Amino acid sequence: MRLSSVCVVCTLLVVMALACGSRESSGERTSGGRAPATPAQPAEILSGFAVYGHEVRSFRPCGTEESLWAIDRSGALWGAYEDLAFHNEPYEELFCIVEGRRMPAPVEGFGADYPGAVEIVEVLYMAKEGFRCDLDLAQFHYRAYGNEPFWSVWITADGITLKMPGSEDMTWPRVRAVEREAGAAYIGYGPGDSIEVNIECIPCQDTMSGAYFALSARVVTGHHDFRGCAIRGTGGF
Repeated sequence: MRLSSVCVVCTLLVVMALACGSRESSGERTSGGRAPATPAQPAEILSGFAVYGHEVRSFRPCGTEESLWAIDRSGALWGAYEDLAFHNEPYEELFCIVEGRRMPAPVEGFGADYPGAVEIVEVLYMAKEGFRCDLDLAQFHYRAYGNEPFWSVWITADGITLKMPGSEDMTWPRVRAVEREAGAAYIGYGPGDSIEVNIECIPCQDTMSGAYFALSARVVTGHHDFRGCAIRGTGGF
């Protein structure tokens, strides 16, 4: 199939950002002490490096040298870390993208030795190899990926773009977003067949790199039916 680019103004009928929510952990694997009572800070998407080990639960934001004590409220952070760091050096830094709240360090326990803390409410992505701090989340609303064959889909202000090696990119400039139970669908329209990108709150593991994604994706066009993983960005559309 020959894919061609479509360059027209994007018309958007509905705007939505899928948030899967968080699962309160039944308890930290080791206690980090009680944090001082402060008003809840708004959650933000943070990129950085997590470390898990004996007496260590840390998150170092990109662009800084100081690590923060990490409080995992998602229930997914350290499990994903152990899956990816299995049989590797202890205290290895793994890149991740999380949604969390910055807060003061605990007043007691291992976390009291840190300059601050971050309460992680959702793990969006974690990998041993793959994205790093140069990933610009503001460039997209969602990105989805799959292997065999390799493909990627970008949902941005320009519409939905499908990329495949050896083919020209194809863009559907008019997009309608539809809320679904535990997810959302983005339907792109343009000349020829439409495209539908379904984003689901189902954790996904890259079949080649082993990377953890919080979201699964299914992409359906007139010629393809792809399944893979997805990551949420901060860019609107």
